[in-house]
Amino acid sequence: MKNYSEDIDKLFGSNYRHRSLRTVFDNMSHEWSETTMEDKIMIIEKISLSDLSLADVIFRYKYYYNVELVGKKHVLSSLDESLAIILEETIKHKNK
Repeated sequence: MKNYSEDIDKLFGSNYRHRSLRTVFDNMSHEWSETTMEDKIMIIEKISLSDLSLADVIFRYKYYYNVELVGKKHVLSSLDESLAIILEETIKHKNK
């Protein structure tokens, strides 16, 4: 399976600061607080407008933290909530 970090590096540049994507997918992490909601939306938008599938990136993110990194399954516990927060904020912003 391709490593999603390699694709993120290709899309955002080598050793992208937020290559783990926890700034987007883990609202319980320190990384989440390092970007604004606008930054998070721009990251997702850039992924969506690329050759990458957002669904595939999420699948590989889950695989990485569930299988490849021992002891990091807890990272996935906030994935759904994080995406819901971003979606709700996007809708609020759109309706202003």
